[in-house]
Amino acid sequence: MQNALAKEQQVPIFINLMSQVQPETIFILEKIELHIGLKKAGIPTEEIQAKHYHKELQVFEVSITSIFPSDKLRQLAARELAFTKKQTVLENEKLKAFSGIAILTEIQVYKNEKIGLNQSGLTTPIFIKDIPNNLKGSITIETQYKISAEPKLEYKITEH
Repeated sequence: MQNALAKEQQVPIFINLMSQVQPETIFILEKIELHIGLKKAGIPTEEIQAKHYHKELQVFEVSITSIFPSDKLRQLAARELAFTKKQTVLENEKLKAFSGIAILTEIQVYKNEKIGLNQSGLTTPIFIKDIPNNLKGSITIETQYKISAEPKLEYKITEH
């Protein structure tokens, strides 16, 4: 598995396993979440810590509760269902305290055992855009997780 669920077949494997078990089955990893996040401005790269990031919107989740409903699971197993597109709007006023936009990964291993942001290579943020100093409007990020030969969270960024 890679950070941001990129390149490896973690999601299809999870879906395949889920199609073969009962809803009360315990999975370890229990949940993987992807968020759009912001990196605080003025922090040198070598000093950055989890506290220097701000989560904005959860854009994708892999867990029994998010995927197990029987209709959704059947459609995913048959490769008929596309994951929901999400739209995150970041307003100019909010962005002034931040210097970059990233995809943040958090993992709930089992119950209260978690791999938090930047605690592992699996949860290292992926920077997707610097925030321009002269930004006048907002930034919109459209995201959708796609299963393919190289699965990933696809995104499109638009400045307004």
